[in-house]
Amino acid sequence: MRFPWRQARLLVYLMIVAGLFLVRGRVRWESLFPGSSPGAGDTLVVAGRDLAPGLVDRLVAFYQRDYPRLTIVVGGGGTNRALEDLINRQADVAFLVRPPRAEEQRLFRSADGDTVLWFSVALGGIAFLAEESSRPARLTEQDLDKLARGEAPPGFPRVYVPDPNRGLWDALQASRGSPARDPQAGSGIVFLKDEAEILAALRADPGALGVASTLALPEPLPSGVVMVRVGDASGKAVLPTYENIGLGEYPVTHALYASCRNRGDIQGAKFVTHLTGARGQRQIEKAGCVPALLYLREVVLTTHPMGN
Repeated sequence: MRFPWRQARLLVYLMIVAGLFLVRGRVRWESLFPGSSPGAGDTLVVAGRDLAPGLVDRLVAFYQRDYPRLTIVVGGGGTNRALEDLINRQADVAFLVRPPRAEEQRLFRSADGDTVLWFSVALGGIAFLAEESSRPARLTEQDLDKLARGEAPPGFPRVYVPDPNRGLWDALQASRGSPARDPQAGSGIVFLKDEAEILAALRADPGALGVASTLALPEPLPSGVVMVRVGDASGKAVLPTYENIGLGEYPVTHALYASCRNRGDIQGAKFVTHLTGARGQRQIEKAGCVPALLYLREVVLTTHPMGN
């Protein structure tokens, strides 16, 4: 009857010794479990870098430090391209600026019975840009609603917007509660390849308006192009700064989603899980972007008791 107790005591002693060995020797836990850390031949393929190039590069660099033996391949493209790579199994993780549509989910299921999972990991602002000498004072709520309906706001002969395949046009319409629709001919809405082409077009076209994601814009903006303030319901006009986006004061924002297959490669699922966890969210904040799952809070420092 005493023999099992001796075994239990021996097991406890072994666990204590193992714990001391790990702490004092700085041995990583995952090294004790086969398959828990990437091997020399493991690869993670990420698509959709063009939607947030600076942020994606930083996140991949952070992750590479944690898993130096993992080979990480990063591809460009917007939302549609990233989803195509995911469905064709040419990517393990896809960054998006809009959720997958119902027809895209049906396409995944019809292809091989799988589905796509997506999680909001960061927030960006939908910025409005103009040539410096012709910058308007502000855009109003009515201007934004008109633009979301596919019409140029009053005073702007042309509005330059990124290619619909990038997904920002859908995100703009969703942010204003407008159904997805294509602009009508003669509306003044002009689609260009990306934010770089929009910045070039604005410098050559004073009086036009540009639409871009803050996650895809260079910092600082090139000379001659400035952001336009946007008014909220209270009449206050603000810019899409880190604080205004994080505190919810900027009225036109969009999410950056990390997506993977439901039954895809384990490396893709691990990366998405990392981005939605506390460590990944702090890395997004460290990269200078607003994390979607951590919230900014005002901190008041005072030498007097609160409530008096």
